Amino acid sequence: WQTNRSIAEEYDDTVRLAECLQVMGGLLAEMERFTDARQLLEQGLAIARDNRDLEQERDILLDLGEVLVELEEPVGAARCFESARTKGEDTDAPEVVARAWLELGNVSRDTGELRTAGERYRLAAEIFVELGDDEGAAVAMHRRGGVLAEHGDLEAARPLLQEALARYRALGDDLGTAVVDQALARLNRRD
Repeated sequence: WQTNRSIAEEYDDTVRLAECLQVMGGLLAEMERFTDARQLLEQGLAIARDNRDLEQERDILLDLGEVLVELEEPVGAARCFESARTKGEDTDAPEVVARAWLELGNVSRDTGELRTAGERYRLAAEIFVELGDDEGAAVAMHRRGGVLAEHGDLEAARPLLQEALARYRALGDDLGTAVVDQALARLNRRD
C-alpha cells in the first residue's frame, strides 16, 4: 500500500491516495497502533472532503470513529459516527446508517448513557433486520438487551436476548451463542 500511495501521490490521484491512507490506517489499527492510524485516517478524510466524495468520507469516518474509541475519545468518536450516519442517509447507504447507529450505541453505553444506547441499538437492529443482515441484527439486539438488563428492565431484555440467541444459532456463531446464552442465564438468576 505504501507503493500505491507513492504512485497516487506521483500522479496526483487524490481518490486513490485517500483510499490508500484509509487502508493503511486500518492496517495500523489492526496492529493496535491507534495514534498512527488516526493520523493517516485524518489525512484521508481531509482528501475525501476536498474531493467532495461523500461515500469515501463516510467510510473513513466509520474507521476513524473506531480508532477514536480505542484512544478513549468518545466525543470525537461520536462526532465521526454521527457524521457517517448522516452521510449514509445522504448517499442511500442503509448498511452504513445501521453500523453508525450501532457504534453510536456503543459510545453511549461506554459513557453510561444506557437509555440513549438502547434507543440507538433499536434503530440499528431495525435497519439490520430490513436489510436481512442477521449478524448485525443479532449484535444490535444482544447489546440492546444487555443495556435494558443493566437498566433493570428484565422483561424487555429477555425477548431481545432470545431473538439474538436464535439468530446467532442460525448463523452457526458459537461465540455469539455462548455469550448470549450466559447473559440469559444471568437474567434468569435475577428473576
